[in-house]
Amino acid sequence: MNNQWNKTNNYYNRDVVKCDVYSKPFKAQYIRGTVYVMDEKDFMFTCSFGANSDYSYTGCFFECTKIKTVTDAMDAIDKIVTLQLNNKDKEARNFIDSLK
Repeated sequence: MNNQWNKTNNYYNRDVVKCDVYSKPFKAQYIRGTVYVMDEKDFMFTCSFGANSDYSYTGCFFECTKIKTVTDAMDAIDKIVTLQLNNKDKEARNFIDSLK
């Protein structure tokens, strides 16, 4: 398992989510936040970079046939979020498309 991701219980809606959740802090220049990924079907994830941040959103790997485990999801999120935080949205979208 990627050693920078940690199992956590520090996420929104803990009383509803019944699966394991992992988190990892991210930062780039003046942007910092945390990304959470759920260890269940489609591996939903939340990028939390502040209430008014363009970098805050929720996504999942629905129809991404190359994402089979939570470790696969973590590796993909590492790449996607790093690209997005470096304003490389087109490259991030191309990478996401390559997972289908």
